[in-house]
Amino acid sequence: MTDYTRTITYRLCNAQVEPTLRVCLVTLQGEGKFEITQSKYRLTEDQKQDDGQKLFDFCAECLKTFIDTNLAQEDGGFSLKQGEALPLGFTVRLHYTLLRS
Repeated sequence: MTDYTRTITYRLCNAQVEPTLRVCLVTLQGEGKFEITQSKYRLTEDQKQDDGQKLFDFCAECLKTFIDTNLAQEDGGFSLKQGEALPLGFTVRLHYTLLRS
């Protein structure tokens, strides 16, 4: 059974001002309380227009950076136990223009 008290989510947002990838670690503490740790990674105009595979490669690199930074312990290990699963959520909020030929 998966424990959902800690979950990583990431969201692609193509806001008009600042297109970003936001990665969050949400820890449920019970009784309606939670803790959230988050980082934002800026998308360049090239990344917005480029191949989808490159965009998701960028997402994977950002997730790895976030996990290495936020789940690492001082002794070089991780706060996740070997084989422990960490649920992952993903949302996309992209504005687009439909071109008709």
